[in-house]
Amino acid sequence: MDGQDSGVPVDAVRAGPGQFRLAAERVEIDLLFATGGQTFRVISRPVDIGSGRYLVTVAVVAGPGAGSQLTVQVQVGSRLNRGRP
Repeated sequence: MDGQDSGVPVDAVRAGPGQFRLAAERVEIDLLFATGGQTFRVISRPVDIGSGRYLVTVAVVAGPGAGSQLTVQVQVGSRLNRGRP
């Protein structure tokens, strides 16, 4: 079950400015993910840039910056390495 199916955000790790690693097997419109006190919803069709990485536009739906939109890079995979920057 993921953030799209359940309405519960999937875990994520901020990998750098505008970059996130998601504990999800896929990314698509309406996927929710959360990290650092913020929850994001994917609002654009993902653009595959290779190696499980995608460019998407997200809306900040909870936490600091709620109501704003940004384009970010997300990487999907079932494991998160919280020690990596």
